Amino acid sequence: MRLADFDYAEHGAYFVTICTRNRLPLFGAISGDALRANAAGKAIEHWWAELPHKFPRVEIDEFVVMPNHVHGLLFINGADAAVAEREAHLGEGGHAGPPLQVLEAPIPRVLQWFKTMTTNAYFAGVRDDGWSAVDGKLWQRGYYDHIVRRDEALNDIRRYIIDNPRKWSEDEHNPAVRS
Repeated sequence: MRLADFDYAEHGAYFVTICTRNRLPLFGAISGDALRANAAGKAIEHWWAELPHKFPRVEIDEFVVMPNHVHGLLFINGADAAVAEREAHLGEGGHAGPPLQVLEAPIPRVLQWFKTMTTNAYFAGVRDDGWSAVDGKLWQRGYYDHIVRRDEALNDIRRYIIDNPRKWSEDEHNPAVRS
């Protein structure tokens, strides 16, 4: 759910949820209060941890892999510095010089990269290690995002992410709850 006319590269905190296609439980199983991640779940964790290396303005915060979805908090940092850097790279006549990756880290691009890398890793696991095959796509189209505007909300979302495995029996993403 994108907000019209909102700059998703703007400095701030973003809560995201991404679900597997058809909400298939591909990343492990809940045991007690935690996910017992399988190799696919560990690959998902790995690629989330890579986000700040690929996108220098991105900082990761709380994150959880669930059997069929992920929840995470991302921060886009340094918007003022990015604007200054963009202005410093303007050429003669006000034309921008070569694009700088540091300036191009909107949430949709970050999550597209994450979904691409995890999909590639997943299909390599299917091919090489016998992971469960999926019908064409790993992730469902799109994702859910929420722009976090207050510290109180940020702390509530952190708690929600941390508590998500413990509340799996009540989770709307749990196939047993939906049936």
